[in-house]
Amino acid sequence: MGEVHPDVTFAGRACYVRLDELIRAKIQFVSCGTAEEYPALGVTILNRQAGEVDQITLRFGDILGSHADPTANAPFAWEYEGVAEWYGFQPSQEDYQAMSGALEGYLEIFQEQTPSAAPQWQQTM
Repeated sequence: MGEVHPDVTFAGRACYVRLDELIRAKIQFVSCGTAEEYPALGVTILNRQAGEVDQITLRFGDILGSHADPTANAPFAWEYEGVAEWYGFQPSQEDYQAMSGALEGYLEIFQEQTPSAAPQWQQTM
């Protein structure tokens, strides 16, 4: 997160990303029914004045698909004896890029858009 969003703040098990003056994203690993297993990122978009704007659950299985063993569970992180790690597979650099891209694609929806120097369209006659 720090490379694209240098204004990231960690609080407990969540991180908060500043998207513009009023909008923040809260990002955290979420459990989807099994304790200590985290197969998704929960992302909540917050307006500092108006509260929650939107929320989404980005499941690793949806982003990465199945890995190696088609009978295996979808990828997930887990916490065991106080240590958090991936269970059943080790994400590659491409996997991390895919997860980052999915997250960034969602966050871009809520970021303040900067006008480009060149017009996006022109009328010709």
